[in-house]
Amino acid sequence: QEWAQSASTPPAPFTPVTYGSQSAFGRDRANQRSTFTARLSAKYMPDDSVVILPIATIQRSDKANPDDFFTNLPQFQNSVRFNQPTRDDLSVYSLNVSKQFAGLTLTSLTGYVDRSIEWDRDYSLFIAGLVPALLANNSYNASNTSSRTFTQELRLASSDAQPLKWVVGVYYSHQRDDLYQTVDTVGAGDFFGTGTDVTYLGDQLTYTTQEAAFGDVTYALTPQWELSAGLRWFDIKQKVDGNFDGVFNGGHSEVDGKRSTDVGVTPKYSLTYRPMDNHLLYGTASKGFRQGGPNRFNTDSPLCEPDFARLGITRAPDSFKADSLWP
Repeated sequence: QEWAQSASTPPAPFTPVTYGSQSAFGRDRANQRSTFTARLSAKYMPDDSVVILPIATIQRSDKANPDDFFTNLPQFQNSVRFNQPTRDDLSVYSLNVSKQFAGLTLTSLTGYVDRSIEWDRDYSLFIAGLVPALLANNSYNASNTSSRTFTQELRLASSDAQPLKWVVGVYYSHQRDDLYQTVDTVGAGDFFGTGTDVTYLGDQLTYTTQEAAFGDVTYALTPQWELSAGLRWFDIKQKVDGNFDGVFNGGHSEVDGKRSTDVGVTPKYSLTYRPMDNHLLYGTASKGFRQGGPNRFNTDSPLCEPDFARLGITRAPDSFKADSLWP
């Protein structure tokens, strides 16, 4: 759904607010990073027709501060009151198993990705932009996110060098995303009369399950020309749970089991031409797709009532629709 608005007079020009420095924190090489990566793989062939290939990749990264810098300060300098470290742990595991038959290849691809990121950020200027009276107070943002994804793909493909080549398969994935975030502003409890310095708290849990089936056919019209056509059917389901609180959330709110489903088909067509060895010309037309999903936040907060009234609605939609694109 699209929204439009018009006005008889243009809005006033935007004038950014400049704040004086409230801190003397300084550090050279502030965005220094250390990264450790390890990869282990093995190949096992019980016979000439079977290949089993497991791979494990692990990466651990620690970064003292982000790469952000302020354009109104000397080159590559930032203005923060304390360190903003980031810890990124990534583990990727995969298992590729292929079996050769007469003129056919059966392939199984299994994967698991486990990633967790923890980061601290200085929200002092951000909170001061909302409430200038809190400029002198430090605001600490602490966020933890984790994502775990399991995928499984099975595909069967022709392996003989013939004018007609094809591949068919099925795909499944299940992903769990968890984001926990707090913003703690020193003195906010007394300023707002809430009794707590936590100005925002969010705990979101998202489950995404995808099922798909696909197929592709390629036909050699001549030794130089090939025509291909493919089709992919998908069914994507999402479920979101969440708890939110704090004065900047408009108080306590919950998202309990909000769901969305996207089902569709995406086609693809291509034409290739090889005028000579090691040269390839091609044209491709395919339908793009971006999934929709549930609205993760409070959709009827009183803080948003003026905007709802301006748009002619009483609350934000519970979900947003998918996007698609043809070239």
